[in-house]
Amino acid sequence: MTTSGHTTAADRAPSAPFRVMFVHAPDPVYSNTQTYGAIFMPVWAYTLAAHIPDDLDVDLMLHDTRVQKVDDIPEADIYLFSGINQDAPFMEQIRGQLKTRFPKARSIVGGPLAWSFDQAGTLDRFENFDHV
Repeated sequence: MTTSGHTTAADRAPSAPFRVMFVHAPDPVYSNTQTYGAIFMPVWAYTLAAHIPDDLDVDLMLHDTRVQKVDDIPEADIYLFSGINQDAPFMEQIRGQLKTRFPKARSIVGGPLAWSFDQAGTLDRFENFDHV
């Protein structure tokens, strides 16, 4: 375990895979009103997952908050978030809930909203995420 209390790969049992959870958490109001009821597949998660080699002993999971309850998100070693600008407050809310439930887990945010917040000089909005 690191001095920050986070679990590292070395802390895990040799037979336990590293658990990676892709959390698709679009803003509920936006996703219900601006996409005309269409629920699009979270392509970002599938794209990133395709770049993780099969021999890394990683358990890849996906949780889509549009069709699954937030309280049903299982424990993972790391939670990955991506989205568009208007998703940021909801993603932070979900990140906070996960940190309370699973304090040793880490969280990463990236994608279009991280790029645009960087361009606007507002990356500090992600200060509670472990990595941007």
